[in-house]
Amino acid sequence: MTRSLRTPIVTDLREPSHPSPAGAQRINPEHVGLPLALPGYLYYPLWNRFLAELGCTVVCSPATSKEILSAGVRVTIDDICIPVKLLVGHLLHLKACRVDAIMIPRVYAIERSALPRFTCTRFMGLPNLPRAPLDGSPRLLDADVNVRERPEIRSFVDIGKMLGRGRGASEKAYRAAFEEQVRFEAGLACGWDFASSVAGASDFGFPSSSLVASVALRGDDEELLIATVGHPYLLFDDFLSLCPRDWPPWGVG
Repeated sequence: MTRSLRTPIVTDLREPSHPSPAGAQRINPEHVGLPLALPGYLYYPLWNRFLAELGCTVVCSPATSKEILSAGVRVTIDDICIPVKLLVGHLLHLKACRVDAIMIPRVYAIERSALPRFTCTRFMGLPNLPRAPLDGSPRLLDADVNVRERPEIRSFVDIGKMLGRGRGASEKAYRAAFEEQVRFEAGLACGWDFASSVAGASDFGFPSSSLVASVALRGDDEELLIATVGHPYLLFDDFLSLCPRDWPPWGVG
């Protein structure tokens, strides 16, 4: 299902701005954290734009590091997969930044179909897994997203209520965010990386039609082109991804 930056704080997604945990001072109310892990790589434009439209200051966690991963590993059980351990590490970093809330909806289903298709069970339980290590704060914006039972916009109205916003403001914010998510996914479909797709999805980027038109057919004599297939939260995370970053010098696209 296709869904889709006006970024108040994050200017470079590879090195996003964020308060330093060390000696962090209490920041103003309604600073909302976005973890750059798991669903953050899927829905960053949607969530970021929605919060920005509601007047929140968005604080994105930094690019994954060994320290962030180790923090998540220390407080989770062995059986949980590495991406979930990493998410917990990002949440702990945002907690140390003393944000007021963290955006982490419970994602059940993202498409309507005749078959009973649902997300991974860990996506369904995302808000529950980190509650113990977070120890009650900050509060989690954990509305249920289940498009098989109700339109996605209603989930965002619920999130708006958690932030003290009315239905009208939340619906308007969602529609702007939805359009941005659509442009973001069009960028990914064209082969752009995560950061380029986010930049192209903003109001100052290219519309979807321009993105699609930018794709050209390859000639037989062009360089070797290798496709990598995987989950966005693995492919786009430089720390977790196994894709070599020095392929271009080898003549590989």
